[in-house]
Amino acid sequence: MGARYLAAELQKDQGAEETSMENQQVSAQGDSLLGTLVNIFVSPREAYEAIDRRPRWVLPLVLVVIAAMVAAIFITPMAMEEGMAKQRDKLIEQRGMSPEEADRALAVGAKIGRITGPVMAPVGAVVAIVVVALVLLFLGNIVLGGASNFKKVFAMYTWTSLIGVLATIVKTPLMLSRGTVNVQTSLAAFLDPEQKGTFLYQLLARTDVFSLWELVLVCIGMAVVYRFTTKKAATGVVALYIVYALAAAAITAALT
Repeated sequence: MGARYLAAELQKDQGAEETSMENQQVSAQGDSLLGTLVNIFVSPREAYEAIDRRPRWVLPLVLVVIAAMVAAIFITPMAMEEGMAKQRDKLIEQRGMSPEEADRALAVGAKIGRITGPVMAPVGAVVAIVVVALVLLFLGNIVLGGASNFKKVFAMYTWTSLIGVLATIVKTPLMLSRGTVNVQTSLAAFLDPEQKGTFLYQLLARTDVFSLWELVLVCIGMAVVYRFTTKKAATGVVALYIVYALAAAAITAALT
């Protein structure tokens, strides 16, 4: 009887060891940079659990910087050309320049923009990630009453920003083929581009499919790094995004 019991317990222990080893192998695969890179798109919760265990951020940040730089090289000249007509009118009407003086000033600005654009774009992308991470840290620690640290939140959002890299890969060829930077993957696509300066257009532009995808991932990521329920994390993150969308739409519409 005792021998049977001992044999049964040994089998249980062996089974537990095998299960533990399998879990460790799965965890190791998920914790790899390649595993996290794939999972952020196909299995985000697994990706964020790996990030929570090992909050690494260098690889995604490098990818974000490269994407911003490459996009700026191709898009900056086009964006500047689209804005030159309005700028020319402002220089003539508001600053009293002659058409020749305005053209010379814009030519100088275009040369400077082609140089500074590819430099400032990646800097701006990094600054934006840091600012958003700080806002999310405040939301999680202060507003929602959780406990995490900047490194984890920064790593979580840096990996999430790879959705923006995918957006750049999709949108840049579309911009180049259409000859315009005004390429929409949001509900604003159903409006006339001439309405770009309206609050409604700018608000609908915040429903971009990639932005909403990123929003969903931030909800999952916050739930993981803060040990929140997904509902609690989503409530805070979505409320924050709505405030941002309304404010950004109002400011952009006023300045356009």
